[in-house]
Amino acid sequence: MDETQYRYWIGPKIKSDCEAYNSIFDQNDLDLLLLPAGFGATPELSRLSEGTCTMTSLGGEGRMEKAGPSQLFMLHFFSFKHLHIPKMVIPTGLTADGRPTAVQIWGKAVPYEHMFDDSVAAKHDADFLYLVRRVSAAIQKQPGLSREDAAMIVKDLNLQSKRHD
Repeated sequence: MDETQYRYWIGPKIKSDCEAYNSIFDQNDLDLLLLPAGFGATPELSRLSEGTCTMTSLGGEGRMEKAGPSQLFMLHFFSFKHLHIPKMVIPTGLTADGRPTAVQIWGKAVPYEHMFDDSVAAKHDADFLYLVRRVSAAIQKQPGLSREDAAMIVKDLNLQSKRHD
């Protein structure tokens, strides 16, 4: 299959996926989606490469499973990569053992008919960023949800530990 054939094949899927994704916003009167940044706390790289990270199971009512990078960060790696969806990760503090936590905010996708129009995409992204700035500020104002430097980073980079309120 050459590129032209691939585009001919994937075009209807992109249009259908874009309409389905955006319908979530339209049917529920939403501006943004708030999602976990991953399905577990920020892992140690050695455990990540071994596939032995702890992950909260989505269907198991809090059941924990062992996972690697594709399972922990599935939303970053695979979900809707073929659509123009603006996304932002917002730091939300540290776990009890000092690992960074975060949430993702996703916006509505650029409509299919404008997907390859850079000027439309730039305005769409700018509107998303203005909205996310307000949401991020509201999240960061909550006790325990503002960005904080992890101890290992403070130590390794000779920084002074501080909260980023």
